[in-house]
Amino acid sequence: MSRKDQIELEELFKDFEHPNPYINQSAFNSMAKYWPQESVERLLPMLSNPDLNRRRKSVKALSTIGDIAIKSLIELFESSNDNIVKISCLKVFTIIASRSGLNCFPNEISIIINHSLIDDDPQIILAIISFLRQLNIEGLPYLFKASRSNNLLRAKAAITAIAEIDDNKSIYHLHQLSIDESINDFIRGEAIDYLGRK
Repeated sequence: MSRKDQIELEELFKDFEHPNPYINQSAFNSMAKYWPQESVERLLPMLSNPDLNRRRKSVKALSTIGDIAIKSLIELFESSNDNIVKISCLKVFTIIASRSGLNCFPNEISIIINHSLIDDDPQIILAIISFLRQLNIEGLPYLFKASRSNNLLRAKAAITAIAEIDDNKSIYHLHQLSIDESINDFIRGEAIDYLGRK
């Protein structure tokens, strides 16, 4: 009997519910190893669960499964009108990006990014900027655009992310913002402040 046969998916989802995070993570690891697609199908609906703890566990489980979950998450994001679902998807993308960068994402991820960057929900703003930050240099073109947004939260979050990415293009862009009198004084001030720390 194979190891997979020995580990029943139902048992793993019982461990998913366990209050001990170490037992949870062990279950997530086994889901990823033995039952990735089946687990994704059961985890996706949990991203809209009203129970915050379950949503967080679902995000961690899907992040552990990783690449296999991405396509289904993109489809869920595009088909959902629920911002809680969208935020949860972006959180999974962020964790995956922190490990693998942009290479593991299909081209469709650009649609998700562009849609999120025009959403004025504060949690969506912070989630998409966090994702772009994890993409490092590859996220810079999107962050540069966001830094000139009329939405001050989006612009400020983007500037903070840009300043954290160690690249000459980051410094150049912050300098351009600092001397651009057409943009909001608060945003110019943020750029000047970060330049002063370089």
